[in-house]
Amino acid sequence: MKPYSDGEIMKQAIVRFATDCCSSAIQQKAKKLQLSNTTVTRRIESISNDQHDQLLEKSKNFVYYSFALDSSKDFTGTEQLAVFIRGVMPDFTIYEEYLTLRSLHGTTKGTDIFREFHATLEEAHLDSTKLFGVATDGCPSMIGANRGLQGLINKWREEDHLAPVTWHHCILQQESLIAKSLNMSNVMDVVTTTVNWIRVNALNHRRLKKFLADTDAEYGDLIMFTAVRWLSRATCVKRFYDLLPEIKTFAEGKIDIPQLDDEVWIADLAFFVDITTHLSTLNRTLQGNSKFCHNLYSTAIAFVNKLCLWKTQLAGGVTIHFPTLSDHRTNGSFEAYSRLISNLIDEFNRRINGMSLFLPMMNMFANPIAVNVATASDSFQLELLDMQSDIELKQLFRSEDLLEFWSRVPEGKYPNLKTNAQKYASVFGSTFQQNDQNQK
Repeated sequence: MKPYSDGEIMKQAIVRFATDCCSSAIQQKAKKLQLSNTTVTRRIESISNDQHDQLLEKSKNFVYYSFALDSSKDFTGTEQLAVFIRGVMPDFTIYEEYLTLRSLHGTTKGTDIFREFHATLEEAHLDSTKLFGVATDGCPSMIGANRGLQGLINKWREEDHLAPVTWHHCILQQESLIAKSLNMSNVMDVVTTTVNWIRVNALNHRRLKKFLADTDAEYGDLIMFTAVRWLSRATCVKRFYDLLPEIKTFAEGKIDIPQLDDEVWIADLAFFVDITTHLSTLNRTLQGNSKFCHNLYSTAIAFVNKLCLWKTQLAGGVTIHFPTLSDHRTNGSFEAYSRLISNLIDEFNRRINGMSLFLPMMNMFANPIAVNVATASDSFQLELLDMQSDIELKQLFRSEDLLEFWSRVPEGKYPNLKTNAQKYASVFGSTFQQNDQNQK
């Protein structure tokens, strides 16, 4: 995120260092360094093109691959479609890389996205028979069953007699939508209005920071809530709660905020702090490298189970997992909070239910030793029985990581299981990617 012109500044520093500390030969080399804005730009483009060419060369050996598609507008209002690819080699080496960025200058209908999607396949010379899965951000133009990208790809696969692809709505985005469904506007509206009153007005902001410094407050400033930054809500309300006495004192005589003296509202704020903290922890757990689809699904299911526990506990007045709310036990029943958590449970079950369709196949990839053979598809049953009876493979599964285990499974003896593992190793669980995600 540095301007390319910084190369010229770096050259001056290198020349200065060489002049003070190095021989005349090195000083001459330093002076001849080419680090102009144009040169740095050209070299970065060259490196980028080379990396792209390397990826396309590697993609020729992918056994299966999947795409993650994420669209958003840039600062000019142009819709940009980011395409990521995750491919699996025969030895279960996984390459997860940014593939291309397609600009949609006109409409952004499903047909437009499909056109760019198909052009990406052709330009990268990817074998469409090896495409296994697509993860999207869940917008209507992506998931429409008829005119959306999903419907158009399904139609194309059917017409060309290709195997259907598996579809996933980014689990991180689903978690964000679920978190936004938590209806506590009575709390968030007051917090946002108060923080904006302080932060937007420069004079108020300076006075608050000085007041917090003079009173040796725990923090020196408030945090603004930004809707596009999903995790900012939890940090915003937590900081607001921690500085509540100082905010109340600072606001006296300047603005009327009756909720700051309302114990019931403060209890609502305390609950909101705890539940948004739990949701933010879940979001961070779902992020990161080396995450398979079954890992993300298991994490989401575990959180739903936690919600069920918290619902029961709050209905009975137990706040052990809500430390902030525990300080406000005198404010009556927690039944209302139990109902809010019940709504969250319903939202989670509704949004992640689609992933359960792939659960049997994911389980055969994630833990074939523990799969119930009687419930498995016919084509896997005999191979599962052989694998679960193989002492060496069982020991290997316990001692090695998942990809290393599958790379050493004999393909001749377990062709169906190994193919299934290659397919589900390629699947994206999220459209939010990070750099340096090559893994073995």
